[in-house]
Amino acid sequence: MFKFSKHSIERLLERQITIDIAEQVLEHPEEIIENNDGLTVYQAIKLFENGKNYLVRIYVHKKVEPQIVVTAIRTTKFKKYKQ
Repeated sequence: MFKFSKHSIERLLERQITIDIAEQVLEHPEEIIENNDGLTVYQAIKLFENGKNYLVRIYVHKKVEPQIVVTAIRTTKFKKYKQ
């Protein structure tokens, strides 16, 4: 179970990532990356309404229950972030 922080909802809106897409990435990530800063990144490539593929990265604080979505980004820099 994930809870979206106020900040994460603001970032989703600002970056034109729907809650539906964010939930898809959280439920079916292509990769899960544990960061040294205590956050876990769930990421997957998603097709957006503009016809372009973006790598969607959802940052989650997992050490609390429910787990909190902290922020989210979308990028076309696949090589930079794909492991």
